[in-house]
Amino acid sequence: MNVANLTEEEYQYVGTGDLVNPTINDFRKLIFHFEIDSKHNVIDLNIDTPEYGEWKNAINAIDEQRYWYGKGSSQTNATYKYDFVFYAKGLTENDITKAFDEMIISASWKKDHGVEQIREFFISNLIVFDGES
Repeated sequence: MNVANLTEEEYQYVGTGDLVNPTINDFRKLIFHFEIDSKHNVIDLNIDTPEYGEWKNAINAIDEQRYWYGKGSSQTNATYKYDFVFYAKGLTENDITKAFDEMIISASWKKDHGVEQIREFFISNLIVFDGES
């Protein structure tokens, strides 16, 4: 999961009518792509990710209307994508990370030997900001 700066092209689509002197640096894009490889004898795969509205609510809960626009999709039962632009002016990386502290992805599956595997991923632990590796 990545929090990235906007490109000039992406910034062209940001409606900034009510903001005072906005710049491209006032916005960030959250890019969430989650995939579990289900090709290797996996049966009964179940993935529970936050609904798209939960992402919006999490970023808006910081202090005001932060969510700007975005999209989400589930391409298969093992691939999930959510991307959205948010107003980041005045926020630290810690503020952004803390906004997602309560959000969890839960995955469970069985292999052909029948033993159930369960993994939980805390969204706030998955965030990487531009320039980090």
